[in-house]
Amino acid sequence: MATQRDASFSPNPVIFGEEARSLEYIREFDSVLSASQEAAATVTARTEKYPDLGNPSTLWLAP
Repeated sequence: MATQRDASFSPNPVIFGEEARSLEYIREFDSVLSASQEAAATVTARTEKYPDLGNPSTLWLAP
């Protein structure tokens, strides 16, 4: 079945609101993790910047 592509379709969707914050949180995680020498520093950095996102107990289990 052939389909026609909508010319207004963007292959890079724009993400708003809480989803955008969650995506930013995930993208920043690796840089925070590599900059931290201790698990406590990683957990503190994440919970200070994003107090309402994530679960601190899962941060303690991050690689």
